Amino acid sequence: MQTVQRIHAKGLIPFYLNNLPEYALRHSGEMHPYVQVIKFLKMTGISSENAGIVTIEFYPLAFFTNLKVYVVCPNGPWSEGWVLFLKNCENSTDDKLIDFILKEKLKYFLIPTEKNPRYYIYKLMRQKIPLFSLVEQQKTLQSIEGLRIKFILLKKFEWYILYKVEISFIKE
Repeated sequence: MQTVQRIHAKGLIPFYLNNLPEYALRHSGEMHPYVQVIKFLKMTGISSENAGIVTIEFYPLAFFTNLKVYVVCPNGPWSEGWVLFLKNCENSTDDKLIDFILKEKLKYFLIPTEKNPRYYIYKLMRQKIPLFSLVEQQKTLQSIEGLRIKFILLKKFEWYILYKVEISFIKE
């Protein structure tokens, strides 16, 4: 129960009872693609930031980081993340997307690669949520007020690609 409360306190959408044990980082094999990401986040200090990270079905991330983890999946116990992004990102303007990113303090996106067994689900979600394509293409969003958000590729892993949200203000 302590783990569930910890996940809930971190803002995981939703918290989930069937989880990985704390010692999972010591494991290899099927955990390796996850361990790659977690080790990088810890090594760079990203894991201790007060920011949000969006991921597709990578719920173990919440156990090993202080980031607010948004798990997006169209079905099952993780569908709340899907609903949140669908509601705020489907057919949205740059201004609405920027407002959503700022409101949720989204600073990182962990997008699946084609090697990821869940990539087919991600492809379906990407059709409904264009924000994911904008992240992958490293596009720039700009608000009417001159706020600019750019998506920067930080690191490629076996199953994921990590992007960072870079925020700037354009003076005219």
